[in-house]
Amino acid sequence: MEFSYEIGLIAGVFFVIAYALLNFDYLGSNSVIYQSLNFLGAVGFVYTAITPLNPGLFVTEVVWAIVALLGAWKILATASSTARTGRNIWVGTTKRNRRSATVA
Repeated sequence: MEFSYEIGLIAGVFFVIAYALLNFDYLGSNSVIYQSLNFLGAVGFVYTAITPLNPGLFVTEVVWAIVALLGAWKILATASSTARTGRNIWVGTTKRNRRSATVA
């Protein structure tokens, strides 16, 4: 576990970037990028929780990674229907998107 400090810092950066982009309406929670950043952050923290074993962090981050993967899978599985709605699966739905959308 030579690089566990560095990986932990990078994982934290992924979480903070995902959270900031969500809060400033650059990404929606239904975005593949948001889910990917969460997954990468969780996997990084899983790595840091292995040695020495931190069971609380390990279980939390494994569950977090699974939820992020399932979220991304759900978004990608419904991607064929997004062609009809015009929703961008990479950015997701944000207040910024909804304001600029035209209502028919």
